[in-house]
Amino acid sequence: MSLTEREPISDRLALLILIAVPIALFFPALLGGKMLWGADIQTLELVFKTAAMRAQARGEWPLWMPELLGGMPGIAASNLVFLHPIELALRLLGVAPWRAFGMESAAEVAFAGLGTWLLLRRFQLSRPTALLGALAFMLSGTQISLLYAGHINNIKAIAMIPWVFWGALKGWQEQRLLGWALAGAALALQVLGLGLQIFAYTLIAFTAFVA
Repeated sequence: MSLTEREPISDRLALLILIAVPIALFFPALLGGKMLWGADIQTLELVFKTAAMRAQARGEWPLWMPELLGGMPGIAASNLVFLHPIELALRLLGVAPWRAFGMESAAEVAFAGLGTWLLLRRFQLSRPTALLGALAFMLSGTQISLLYAGHINNIKAIAMIPWVFWGALKGWQEQRLLGWALAGAALALQVLGLGLQIFAYTLIAFTAFVA
């Protein structure tokens, strides 16, 4: 029997843990009727998302928000993260902004863990080791502490970092374009989430990794 076969953690159990932990962490904001708190959430994010929701209620795309700062761009503004897939799905589903903060944060923390798990398994680490690494990254101060500041854009970008390197490693090992395309998609999601500083650092590290 190989070492892998003797591992006490299965892929399904690891996946369940990586999904259950963010649900438990953000439970008050998911199902408890609470709103996630963060300085920028209250002063910026809530205001912009509420204006976007009002535009949608009028049957309009939030291209221009006349009630904010004497009128300002909507989708084109860096403050309104509208075209990111998670944000766009929540807006189209009509989820109230105050409730959406917990949902998207839980999703991004889960994505951070899942991406790290896949990357470490791609490096052929054992399942318990990969799970420990995934939990350490998804619950790290780099990821969780940004919520207090309300920097949801950076949380989105950080969550994609392991996916970038997983895609690159997959593409190199399998000699297939799919892996490289997945790495590019993860980088694109960093841009769509407006985590441009994180994107710049990731791109530099990605280039060095590939070289």
